[in-house]
Amino acid sequence: MVAWVAQLLLVMGTAAVVFYAAGRLRKKYAGELYLIWWVNSFFFLSFFALEVVAIKNNIRLTEVCGTHEETCRSVYDYLTNAKDEFILIVAIVGLFIGPQLLTYLLAGISGAAQAPRFVWQVEQFVVWSLIKFTQRLLAFEALQRSLS
Repeated sequence: MVAWVAQLLLVMGTAAVVFYAAGRLRKKYAGELYLIWWVNSFFFLSFFALEVVAIKNNIRLTEVCGTHEETCRSVYDYLTNAKDEFILIVAIVGLFIGPQLLTYLLAGISGAAQAPRFVWQVEQFVVWSLIKFTQRLLAFEALQRSLS
């Protein structure tokens, strides 16, 4: 019972953070938010249908794909794996911000430093990536709760 309550509180807290962030971004990025919600709804309904078929046939979700079970498993893992999402974000930040910071440091030693560029764009990418991933995760969590 305690684990169920903790998971429910986690989902509710995550949803609150997502809706707060979306509320702050809606005036400037309404089109992007709409697209994120559409993609979230698409995946939710797609996997909801697959889960219903799996439950009806008394099989695992990835077994619904038949001979393409490994592909289904890979797609499901890609959409729900927080560790891989974190590694992707860290890699992108490292690839785009790291060289700028090193350049700033080295140029500063020689007296030719300029402010790093593209930091805002990378920050936006990170925020949007986290929102996208959180939306997918919430959709899968809601799907699993609704079918349990």
